[in-house]
Amino acid sequence: MKKYWFAVSGVLAALSFSSQAIAQSSAENGKSSPDIHIAGMVGFDVWQASAKNDEVRGNDDTAAGMQVALETSLPYVPHLKLRYLPVNTGDVQFDKSDVTFYYPLIAHKLMDFNGGLTLSNYADAQWSQPSNGARHSFDEMVFGWYADATIRVPNSGFAIIGEFDFGNTAGIKHADVTAGAQYTVSKFGGEWQLRAGYRVIDLMLTDVGTATGEHKVFVDGWFAGVHYRF
Repeated sequence: MKKYWFAVSGVLAALSFSSQAIAQSSAENGKSSPDIHIAGMVGFDVWQASAKNDEVRGNDDTAAGMQVALETSLPYVPHLKLRYLPVNTGDVQFDKSDVTFYYPLIAHKLMDFNGGLTLSNYADAQWSQPSNGARHSFDEMVFGWYADATIRVPNSGFAIIGEFDFGNTAGIKHADVTAGAQYTVSKFGGEWQLRAGYRVIDLMLTDVGTATGEHKVFVDGWFAGVHYRF
């Protein structure tokens, strides 16, 4: 966990330095600093997670996750999203923390598409091996590519949403995929987004933690939640 937050702190410091450098460069060139527009998001989701280890289906868990995002119009500086999800089905247990840096690649009235990278930490992770009942553990930080998309239905508040990160680091081939729909209502100076869909976390572990060989940890299920953008 310490190395995870150390890496995050380093990247945040680099972003802060780059934004200061941009402002200083503009001032030296006789240009005023650009107007900075900031938007934010706070969201909560409830996930009915079902675990499957080495293709053997196990128990379920109702997991409550949260996320926050900060978006700025400052040139070259990426947007920032933080996500946290604790899962404990008994067969599978982990606390997944994500730090995502992304850029808007497509911004249209009918579609948004963002891309970037994600640092994920699987803290206090444990899972049971079905073949012999052995309990294994690991605590790893992994790197992944990130993308999300929103496709809006014209003249309505409905949209199709998707989000994923994936990668292969530290002996962990990993993917976290979300797909669903949302309905947006404008109230209290912001947008309330009611969301529902399906989420999958797929881990292929090779000699990770206390386990040897190749093992598959899979968690999936329906989710529902609400996000507030301001």
